[in-house]
Amino acid sequence: KMLADLGIENKSENYSTELSGGMKRKLSIAIAFIGNSTIVILDEPTAGVDPFARRAIWDLILKYKPGRTIVLSTHHLDEADLLCDRLAIISSGELQCVGTTMHLKHKYGEGYNLIVELTSVSDELEIQQQHTNSTNNTIDPNSIQMNIINSNTNSSTRFERLTAFLKSSMPDLRIKEQHGDQITYVILDDVEHTKIFPKILSDLDENKTNYHIKSYGLSNSSLEQVFLRVANEKKCTEDYEISSCWKRMAIRIKGWFGKNKLIEPKTNETINEQENNDDDDDDQALFHTRLSEEWSSYADERYTGISYIAVQVSGLLIKRFHRTKRNIKALIAEILLPIIFVLLAMLVTKLAPDTSEPPPLTLHPWYWGNPSYMFQGIPTNNITLLSKSIQQTFTQAPSLGTRCMKSSMFDEKRYPCDLGDAKYNNVSISQEIMNALNAVNYTYTRISPSCDCDQKLQTCPIGAGGPTPSYDKTETKDTLYRLYDYNISDWVVKTEFNEEYLMKRFGGFDFLAQNNFNSIDLLNQTLIDGIVNAINTINSANQSITNVDAAKVAAFFRIHPPQVSVWYNNKGWPSSVAFLNVFNNAFLRGLLLQKSSSTPIDEYGITAISHPLPQAAIQIDSEIQTNIALELFTAICVIFALAFIPASFLVFLIDENVTTSKHLQFVSGVKGITYWAANFVWDLANYCVSIGFCIIIFLAFGIEAYVHQTNLLCLFLLLFLYGFATIPLMYPINYLFRTPSTGFVVISSINIFIGLMTTISTVTLESFQDEPDLQQINDILTKVFLIFPHYSLGRGLFDLSKTNAINVVSVKYVADYQPLSPFQFNIVGRNLVALFVEGIVFFIFAILVQYRFFIPDRGCVRTPNDLISSNEDEDVAVERERIYSDPSNTSGDVLRMIDLVK
Repeated sequence: KMLADLGIENKSENYSTELSGGMKRKLSIAIAFIGNSTIVILDEPTAGVDPFARRAIWDLILKYKPGRTIVLSTHHLDEADLLCDRLAIISSGELQCVGTTMHLKHKYGEGYNLIVELTSVSDELEIQQQHTNSTNNTIDPNSIQMNIINSNTNSSTRFERLTAFLKSSMPDLRIKEQHGDQITYVILDDVEHTKIFPKILSDLDENKTNYHIKSYGLSNSSLEQVFLRVANEKKCTEDYEISSCWKRMAIRIKGWFGKNKLIEPKTNETINEQENNDDDDDDQALFHTRLSEEWSSYADERYTGISYIAVQVSGLLIKRFHRTKRNIKALIAEILLPIIFVLLAMLVTKLAPDTSEPPPLTLHPWYWGNPSYMFQGIPTNNITLLSKSIQQTFTQAPSLGTRCMKSSMFDEKRYPCDLGDAKYNNVSISQEIMNALNAVNYTYTRISPSCDCDQKLQTCPIGAGGPTPSYDKTETKDTLYRLYDYNISDWVVKTEFNEEYLMKRFGGFDFLAQNNFNSIDLLNQTLIDGIVNAINTINSANQSITNVDAAKVAAFFRIHPPQVSVWYNNKGWPSSVAFLNVFNNAFLRGLLLQKSSSTPIDEYGITAISHPLPQAAIQIDSEIQTNIALELFTAICVIFALAFIPASFLVFLIDENVTTSKHLQFVSGVKGITYWAANFVWDLANYCVSIGFCIIIFLAFGIEAYVHQTNLLCLFLLLFLYGFATIPLMYPINYLFRTPSTGFVVISSINIFIGLMTTISTVTLESFQDEPDLQQINDILTKVFLIFPHYSLGRGLFDLSKTNAINVVSVKYVADYQPLSPFQFNIVGRNLVALFVEGIVFFIFAILVQYRFFIPDRGCVRTPNDLISSNEDEDVAVERERIYSDPSNTSGDVLRMIDLVK
């Protein structure tokens, strides 16, 4: 059906590629309607088609117009008038008006056009002749013509008589134009005038003979008139009323000669006169007059010398700015990718295990949170006076450990103290617990009800562990339970998984009853010497304790039995030493109280600090290997990051070369060295922005190897000189590619490959210190690879980090050590020098390639005489002689072509 509507049924079996341009256009419009879309957008649907096809497209649009919204753009006003219900007029890229055809004609049209054609002299003669023939009278034609002329002269002109006749009915009537025997009047489009149209037309019919009217017609304003008026009103809002084409020419001339103003008309009166007369010829004449007056001044004010080059460089930089601004992919390659890879390197460096020596650690029982739960086992009889003094220190300032001493090492915010807030809390035992304890005869056996482990988790009944103990609240915000005659092992085991104590109870103290050993003699010196010798034997020969007389050792402990036991939970790794130190503080303060009850015990304390053991040789070697791996990884990531930036600059150069944009710039007067210098300045500036972000990341992470003192300056120079050397290296390569994306991928891959292979190979060979042959090869490669900027960057970063690691270790272990400077020539200095020299060499090489320095001359030399044709015109020869005789262009020619050949 659609093909039938378009009249191309005979092409139903053909491919679209076989259709003509007009048929393809009709097919495209048909496809737009096939999907039953409610909104169809057509951009100049009839452009470039023949009138027959245009009519077919109109019919198709009109047929499928119902039920759809069709947005159509066109330059054909008759097409818009026929097809559209509402029109929008766009001028100078801006929407000027929208409305129906009648509305626009009424608002912007001139009104109705009354076109009257009068009879000519020849027509009058023919009428008179016909009249004479009908009456058989003979009249001299010359006399008839004379009568007509005299009649016209005596009654003014026929046009004036007709105009006066029409104005008698329509005073607002005005003449639009008059050509020969035809005159056009404009009648306002309003109700008052349209009402008298019948009368006016009747009067014209009745007075045709009186006013010599041959024919007349009445028409409404056309869309063309509406469009021209709207466009003209837009033009009149400009500062200068030069017609649009001449204004564009004036702007171009301004750009050619650097004049910072338009070629302006002399007076606004002339502009107003032009607007009223609507005469483009006068506008053109005005332009040429003004152009002639200022032409010489423009020629004299042209840029020359340094200012001319500065203007060219400025234009090239502005062009690069706009191209970069519109190319989001290039911005990603130049800024985002380097940031990602540098961030990756810094994150890996930060997340790597710290191989440095840990700081000293203060040992205390508050690592597992605060408050915590502790206990003290107290016998009801036979307790020593010293034990009582020790127990007294737990509830007297400064309480446990050294946390609440006057001059404490602890952070008050993290470890607060409630000075003077220690108090005792007695807990009443419920009858239910008492019944459970009596059932197992707890008073005699001191063993509470048993727990069940059948469910793979200890489940204890009521009363397990004994009665609920009383407790003290210490100034350290801890809970210290008083276990009077408790079976501590039974209480600790059976209350281990209570929610209250879980991972909050890591130690306590058990004060034992004193036994009477007065009948036993003191241990003699011989037994002491035996124990010392046994211990020495175990330490030196790694022998078991079976060689020691166990009976004698046991006798020693029977003679001096322990009075206090320190309990600890080994799930808290420093708990044994921490609780032992808490007891040592209590023991010290107890002795001071025994000596004098007025002693300020809060001024005395013992702080336990654990210092790390010195690293063994194998640990140091492992640390060095880890650092080398991290340094190499960082260098690789930076190589990856910076490999994309020079390659992204290549995209623009390939595009300019392929599209011959660069050729047009050279034809326009841009020199090769100017072109490449401007591009180099822009590329280097963009590169500096990228490395600026990279350095900010280095500073944010604070990696000492790169931001410590002179290392930061060395890092900046490495990154900057890498761009200084690599960017001009990319310039000659742009001639090898025809597709920008291919060039970007290939060059990025080459940059990464060269950087990785050269850096990794030399670092790997350097690790084989025991192989002289490999070291000799490495020494050669480290010099040869300097021709690659990628190697100078990667190896420079590695040596920078390596030198910093050597300085850190040597300062720690070597007396009077002078740190190495990374700028030394055998460290990073030679890399910096190589990059600087390569940048200059590569830029010169790019200029030489541009000027085809390396392409040999084919030997074809033409002299000016070879260019002269035997059939040359004489005026051409004169002009050539004038040009040759004036090489400095003293005549001020705007354009000179010297020895131009095809």
